[in-house]
Amino acid sequence: MGFILREKGTGRELTAAEIHPMLIYAHDVTRGPVRKFIELLEGGAPVAREHRGRNVVILPTGRGYHWFRSARLPSTGTVP
Repeated sequence: MGFILREKGTGRELTAAEIHPMLIYAHDVTRGPVRKFIELLEGGAPVAREHRGRNVVILPTGRGYHWFRSARLPSTGTVP
């Protein structure tokens, strides 16, 4: 999820094929499990897939931004 948010912040939209090599364990896993994980995220609504020509890009949703931000807040509950 962090990859998707970080790259979207720079204006770049990623495909599953572009996310795969960014993983630290990419050499141990094929693209299939990455696609499956994206499907699971999409089911929980933090990301959405959108067709752009022949590609399918993975986009964060409002829920994804909220979820990821909440997960990164310090224990005091204040925004860093």
